[in-house]
Amino acid sequence: MKTDEPSYCTPPSSDIEPDQRFPPSPPQSPKPRVRSNVDRLLSFLRLRKAGRSIAYTAECDWKTFKLSPRQFDDFQQRLDEEEDLRSWFHCKARYDYDPAGQELFLRMPSAVHERSLANVEDAISNAIAALADRLAAEHHEETAASLRKIYKGRNTTLELHAPKLENSSQSSQSSAGNFAVQRSPDASFFHPDGVQPTLVLEVSYSQQRKALPRIAESYIVDSRHEIRCVVGLDVTFASGKKKDKTATVSIWRPGTEKDEEGDDVGTSFCDVDAVSFRDGDGSPCDGKLELSIIDLLPHDLLDTLSESVRTEGFTFSFAQLTELLVDAKNVSGHHTKSLPKKFRKRKRTPSEELSDNREEAFTKQEQAELEQEQKADGDWTGQVRQKQVSQGLMEVVERRRSERNTSGRAVGEAS
Repeated sequence: MKTDEPSYCTPPSSDIEPDQRFPPSPPQSPKPRVRSNVDRLLSFLRLRKAGRSIAYTAECDWKTFKLSPRQFDDFQQRLDEEEDLRSWFHCKARYDYDPAGQELFLRMPSAVHERSLANVEDAISNAIAALADRLAAEHHEETAASLRKIYKGRNTTLELHAPKLENSSQSSQSSAGNFAVQRSPDASFFHPDGVQPTLVLEVSYSQQRKALPRIAESYIVDSRHEIRCVVGLDVTFASGKKKDKTATVSIWRPGTEKDEEGDDVGTSFCDVDAVSFRDGDGSPCDGKLELSIIDLLPHDLLDTLSESVRTEGFTFSFAQLTELLVDAKNVSGHHTKSLPKKFRKRKRTPSEELSDNREEAFTKQEQAELEQEQKADGDWTGQVRQKQVSQGLMEVVERRRSERNTSGRAVGEAS
C-alpha cells in the first residue's frame, strides 16, 4: 500500500542575495519642524529688530500671541539668552501679558505716536509742578512737597497680581494664580511712597480700541486701587486714505460696591466715556480734561489731606490736547526738509561684512518661515485669532459683575 507523502518544491537557485532582489527604499523625508508660538514670537522680534517688513504688515503695531504661563516663562528665558535682542526688546517694545487669558499683546509704537505721547506726558508733568507751586503759595507746603516728588515712570513694565475672579473656585485659577499680570503702559507717574504708579496714560491704536476698557480695569483692580486713574486717548493719526481725525478721551477711576454678603468690593468705573476732544476734520471740540490730587497721590498721603485740598487739581482744554497732537503730526514731516542730494557710506571692514552677511542670511530665513506659515494658515486664520482674542477679553471682563459705580452711574456712562 502506497502512503501519501508531502511533496517539496525546491526553489530555483539564485545568485541574488535576498536584500538585493528589490531596489532600496528611499530614505524617509524628515518631518517638518513644528514651530511653537515662542518660536514665532522670537522670529517676529528678530525681524522687527532687523528693520524688516514682515508678512504681518497690517498688524505690526499691535499683535497678539497665544502663550500659556509656561510658554511665557520659556520666552523670557530664551530672550535672556540673546543679549542684543533682549536689550532691544526692553528698550523698544511694549507688551501686556495676561496669564488668565494666556495672551501676550505686543505693541510697537510709531514715531508720531511716541511724539504725541511725549507732548501729553510733558504737559501733565508741567501741570503737576504748577499745582505744587500754587499750593505752596496758599500755605499747603506739605502737599506741595508731595506733589514735587512725583516723577515720570515712562513705560516701566508693571507686575500686577490679579485678585480672584468672582464666582470661581480656587482650583480653577491655580494655574494662573502663580503668575503676575504684566503691563507696559504708554506713560505713568509714580510717587516714591507707592509701589505702583498712581496715574497711567494709554494712547490706543485702532486695533487696541476695543481692549482699552478691559486694560484700564486691569490696571486699577489688579493693582488693588494703587493705580488711582487711567487716562485713555483714542487717537486716529490720519494718513493716506484715512482722513478721519477724530480723537476721544476716557478716564477710569477706582470704585467700590457691595457683594452679596454686604462687604465692600473694589472695582473700577468709567468716569468719562469716549468724549470727543477733536472732531473728524481735526478741529478741537468744546470741553476739558480734569485731574485732581486724588488721581496723583497714594492712599496713605490722601488720608492726611482735607477734602478741600484733595479736590485741588488742574485742567487741559480740549483745544490744548488737540494742539499737542497736531504738533506731533507736524514734527514728523520736518525730517525730510533740506536734505543733501547725495550720501556716502563708509566702507566696512571684512569682519563687519562677514557679520552682516550672517545676519542677512538669518533674517531672510526667519522671514521666509514666517511667510510660509502665513500661507499655510490661510485667510481664515486671522478671523479665528480675532475670535480667540475676543473670547479671552470677555473672560477677563467677567471678573466683576458691576453695573453701577459709587456715584450711581452705570459703568461706561459719561459723567
